[in-house]
This record gives sequence, C-alpha cells and structure tokens, in this order.
Amino acid sequence: NESILDEKYIEIQNTATKHLTTLQNVVTTLKIKRKDISFTPIRHRQDYFGELSLTSSVSSLDQYVSLPMSIDDNNNRQQLLPPTGVRQVGQWGNGSLEFWCPSGLAITRNNEHLIVVDSWNHRLQMLTIDGQHIRSTSGRKGRGFEELNNPRDVCINKSNQWIIVSDSGNHRLVVYDINNFQVQRLIGGQDSQINLHFPFGICCDDDDLLYVCDRGNNRIVVIRFNDGMLIRQWGRKGTQQGEFDAPDFICCRQNILAVSDFNNHRIQVFTLNGQFLFTFGKLGSGDTGEFRYPRGVAIDDEGFFMVADWVNNRLQLFTPTGELSAIVSDKNSESSNDDLALLKVEFDRPIGLTVSSQGVVYVTEWGRSHRIIIY
Repeated sequence: NESILDEKYIEIQNTATKHLTTLQNVVTTLKIKRKDISFTPIRHRQDYFGELSLTSSVSSLDQYVSLPMSIDDNNNRQQLLPPTGVRQVGQWGNGSLEFWCPSGLAITRNNEHLIVVDSWNHRLQMLTIDGQHIRSTSGRKGRGFEELNNPRDVCINKSNQWIIVSDSGNHRLVVYDINNFQVQRLIGGQDSQINLHFPFGICCDDDDLLYVCDRGNNRIVVIRFNDGMLIRQWGRKGTQQGEFDAPDFICCRQNILAVSDFNNHRIQVFTLNGQFLFTFGKLGSGDTGEFRYPRGVAIDDEGFFMVADWVNNRLQLFTPTGELSAIVSDKNSESSNDDLALLKVEFDRPIGLTVSSQGVVYVTEWGRSHRIIIY
C-alpha cells in the first residue's frame, strides 16, 4: 500500500532529522517486506528487513541518501548501520578534489579535517570534514626531502600538530606540519636502524607511538614518534598466530590493535604490546565472515571492527569479539544468516577506511571511481 509506505517513510525521515547532522538531497527507495514497523535509533539489526537502493542525483560528485538507523518489526528488531547520508566526493584527475588511487585517510584529532593519501598523484590532500578541499602537498614524485613515492597511509599524532605518512616507495615515514603541509623530518628508510621495506598502514596511539605495517618485511614495528626510535617489533611471513603475509592496514583504539593480513585473508587483533588476542576471517565471498584481500580496518567507539573487503567490493562490520554483524554492499539481498544486517551501498574496490567519533564512515575507492564515500 503506497499510502502506508509514504506514512512510514515520513515517520522515518522526521525521526532521523532529530538524530542526524547532515540530511539533504534525500533520494531513497525503501522496499518494505513487513508491516507494523516503527523507527528506533539503535545501531545494529538482528534480522533482515528490507532493501535500500541509491538513485542518482544531478551531480555524480555530490550525492546524498537518507538512511534509517534501524527499524523495528514488533519483537523482531531490524537494525541498520547509522549513516548520516551517503556522499560521493572526488573523481579521477590531479586537480583539487581529484584523485588517482586514493588510499589511506585520517581524521584530525579535533574532528575538523580529513587528510587523504592521493597515492598515484604522490601527494596528500586536506579536506574539511564534509569533503571540501583546503590544500594539497606538491605532488612531486621522487626521493627528495619534500617528495613522495606512492604514499599509502596517514595518521595524526596526539597533539594534532603533525601528520605522519607512510612513504611506501621510499621505504620511510614523512612528518608534515598540519598547519602548512611543510615536511619537518623523515623517519626510517632502508639505510636506517629500522630498515623499513614498503611501509603501508600506520596509526598513532595516545602515547605518540607509531604502529606501522612493514609490508615487505611481514612485521609490525612500533616507533616512538618524538625521536624515531624503534621500540619493538613482531611478526614474520607465515599463516600462524602473529605471522603475516603482506600486513596491509592497521588501526588502534584504547589497548586494541587490528591488522589486515592481506594475503591470509584475515584480521589479526593484538594488544598494543603485541600480544595476540584473536583472529577472524577466511578466504571467500560469503556472508559468514569471509574476505577476498581485506584492506582498510577501523575500530569505532563501541569496539566494533569495520573492514574494507577489497575484491568483494563491500564493507563488513564485526562485533568486538570478531563475530560478523553487518555487510554493506551493492549486492545485498536475502541472507541465510538471520542475525546479519544488510545495507545496500555500491563500492568499487574500497581500500582506505576511517570512522569519526560521530559515527561517520569515510571510505576511499581504488577502482574506476577514484573517490571517497562518506556516510
């Protein structure tokens, strides 16, 4: 009944307005499969309810969709992720707000800016938190002090003063002043004590310790930011606990460290001291916690893990104990897993991933789109 659908849509929209900070250019198609629903703003769902699909707006670079955070069906709670809208920012190119294989990204500690690694343009771009361009680094490829060679990831130090970039092709880390994008110093390099080999993912904890996926050496290294000294390291090539095959991205929150183990198709979870806790994931494309080359990983304020499942073109959300909770993909339909949330959003080789303190998700795409998805 279209009138019932319209009434429920209005109810959802009105309630969402109270909870969402960004709600504009709403273009939503909601296919309801059950009756007697009510909106409830909670985080996850336990049973599949319906399907959300996005329609095109006038501009392909600036699209929004309003999504319900959850829907209740009497005693069966249908819980969806709580996006503030879906927005696509950027396109292929080398100008402002244009990218060539954007990779890692980080939100500044004051939640005002987004730093994006524009890998094949060999530069960084600073955006506002809602995706407006502010400034970029030079984009010069090389080995010089102010040059980059295929940088891959970025993090912000505790004081929110310094940006640290994994300059992968030069086997080093580069430190920028966050206020003027000027290089301040270099850390590592193949001729240094640390001897990095294609460093990839990087994160910084509240003690200003840097955790780096030393991809070519199949290890995690911990570096003190203030003086660039190696504090500890662990890992070697393999498939056992604490072993890696091309560690890719890394994130930390409180005392938890998550690493995407690229060629082993899994996520490994450690303490900040390197003690192994557990692992989740295996090779596959199903809805039982499978990956085809996991990449970006993030941990939200509730301890949930979000993973960019690269070749499967989707995001997956896992509980703090590693149980699959939700899948975000353009292929979502019915699932045999009644406890699984399904949200329909299109991705094209998602790679970098971060989540703001307000629950906004930022995803970079390394496929044909060369863009950032914000929701």
